[in-house]
Amino acid sequence: MQHGHVALRPDFLVHWTGKDIESTYESALCGKPAAYVDRLRSALTEGLWMTTPREVVAGYQDSGIDYTVPLTCFTEIRLSEAKSHAAKYGQLGLGFQRRFVIERCGGPVKYVSGDDRDPIIGNLDLLLGALTELGKTLHPSSLRGALKRVRDHPDPDTRVYLQELLERLLVLTQAKVQGQVRDDRLALLTNGLGIVFAHMKPMSSDPNDEDFEYFEEAEWRIVHTHRAEAEELLVETGTQRPPFRIPFEPHHLKVLVFPDADTQRLAFADETIRQWFGDPAAYPVIATVGACEQF
Repeated sequence: MQHGHVALRPDFLVHWTGKDIESTYESALCGKPAAYVDRLRSALTEGLWMTTPREVVAGYQDSGIDYTVPLTCFTEIRLSEAKSHAAKYGQLGLGFQRRFVIERCGGPVKYVSGDDRDPIIGNLDLLLGALTELGKTLHPSSLRGALKRVRDHPDPDTRVYLQELLERLLVLTQAKVQGQVRDDRLALLTNGLGIVFAHMKPMSSDPNDEDFEYFEEAEWRIVHTHRAEAEELLVETGTQRPPFRIPFEPHHLKVLVFPDADTQRLAFADETIRQWFGDPAAYPVIATVGACEQF
């Protein structure tokens, strides 16, 4: 007898926005619905914002990672649990299938304890420090000096081995031909670590209390990568806020959550929004934050 597969986790991820709107407008009578409609119109026609928050994650023995990189956050929580999450991050939710995030080089964050017992952050900190020191050691001028000394080594086999090794290292740290752009592999490694860092997050808002607040959010992220940018899955804006956007088409949007019914009505009275969606039959699942409790 075959049993149907029941997914333990939702297949879609929701990006919540509007925290700034909530802090600016104290009531719906002061322009909050119109501000949310503006936010939705901007997201639909230009793409999701990639913000550059500064995040610090602690590790053992006073280690830690500190990064600032363009990223966009999504949550995997079910819509029935959306109310408290929307209260923290904004009342407008745009939902996409997991595949949308994965195709843009995104994925789930790696949760760590974020305290002085955490070995993952500590080891990443050590790795970054080692690469930084190696970069200083492998400066082209240092390698050229070492190469000159090696040429005078009395043992021919050792001389050939060390000379070949240093010449290869020199190639990694300088331009291969004068006038070419420097090919710094160590810098690429260091920048690559930044992608790993940007997928790290502590499980708790206060590691001393272990409230597991962040862990319960089941967060996914799209972090800026040059590959996604080259494939035009991320678009540079030429501004600082935001530096990049994530464009998408109507068929990508699977869920749309409004703060309330008034905002929903105002949004679909907007000609630009209606034109973006096109055929009403292709609209995503639409709900309000309050109605999400029924899912």
